Amino acid sequence: MIFKHFRIYKNICFCRHSSSLSTIFALATGPQLRSGVAIIRVSGSLATQSLLKLTRETKLENFKPKQLYLKKIYHHKTNDLIDQCMTVWFKEPKSFTGEDVVEFHIHGSKAVAGAIFSTLSSFPNYRLAEPGEFSKRAYLNGRLDLTEAEGLIDLINAQTEQQRKQSLYQMQGSLKELYERWRLDLVKSLAHAEAYIDFHEDQHIENDILSDVINTVKTAYNAMSIHLQDHRRGEILRDGCRIAILGAPNAGKIDKHLSDLFTIKSSSFNSLTKLILLNKIDLTNENIRLKFQQLNDNIIPISCTLGVNIEEFLSKLTKSIAEKCTEPSFTTPYLTNERHRIYLTRTVDDLLMFLTFINNNQDLVLAVEYLRLAIRSLGTVTGVVHTEELLDVIFRDFCIGK
Repeated sequence: MIFKHFRIYKNICFCRHSSSLSTIFALATGPQLRSGVAIIRVSGSLATQSLLKLTRETKLENFKPKQLYLKKIYHHKTNDLIDQCMTVWFKEPKSFTGEDVVEFHIHGSKAVAGAIFSTLSSFPNYRLAEPGEFSKRAYLNGRLDLTEAEGLIDLINAQTEQQRKQSLYQMQGSLKELYERWRLDLVKSLAHAEAYIDFHEDQHIENDILSDVINTVKTAYNAMSIHLQDHRRGEILRDGCRIAILGAPNAGKIDKHLSDLFTIKSSSFNSLTKLILLNKIDLTNENIRLKFQQLNDNIIPISCTLGVNIEEFLSKLTKSIAEKCTEPSFTTPYLTNERHRIYLTRTVDDLLMFLTFINNNQDLVLAVEYLRLAIRSLGTVTGVVHTEELLDVIFRDFCIGK
């Protein structure tokens, strides 16, 4: 990939894309067009050409960045009037993607959108955006990191107030700041450890440097371990609770997602919250009901026929869900994604190996390699370290216009 230029942000080098990339366009609003307004977004080095050609303006100076203009939109070949709409230009790098971005706020008609799409498709080096490609370019241009991008897609998918709060907090950089602070501490420790290995005999580097490295790694290890022991609150809040209905055959269960139950380990199953319903209590006597309730507080005698204890069951079920789907934390953010957990677990494991090597007076050079691996795993969470395959997995869940 060819890049336009580099820039440094918090000791991280970001590369701006070159003009060799296509200019992309897509509908930024929902796919159901029949609405008052629909937004078509264009991003790339040639984005301003669409603004000039569709409005028949000759100078870009006629448009001030971030200012809306009411313009007539024409097909650039047939000169047919397509629509009268609001247009706006976001000049790079101060745009969502970090590139020149143009938006056409058109009337929400399928015919209008189709005509503009047809016009844009005829421009050289223009193409329809792939799902999540605008956000992917924002990441590649240093406008947001991977945790912020994931917070964005979670915000788009949020269905509850708690999900909205958590995703917005993450999108604003809560996880990024936490993980980047840990990563920079470890990078500094790695540099000091390598300096100690290379120069402590010749340059008389004090042993306190190595002690400081060990203490920093211990602090990071303990903080990450606590962060991982969160009972998956953030993930449960993000994904919602899964409720399985278990019972004898022909007892009125639904077989949807039944296969998921077979992947649950016995140890995990024992840790699940369970409510046991004893139905048809209208056919039993009081002594039998009391005996069952004394066995377990989560046994609830009910009668579907008479509606007995149905409210109690719903109350306990609601309480159980509320305990798991708590309000998001605004002091120390929760883990919200299995991807984060995987790489943070690898980070913690490698830090533990580093500390084990040090405590056992083993080869410091090998110990430092575990520290290097830990930094790499932690950098993968925010995207400081990434592969194209990883990016494809993350951004494919976005809608096309985002």
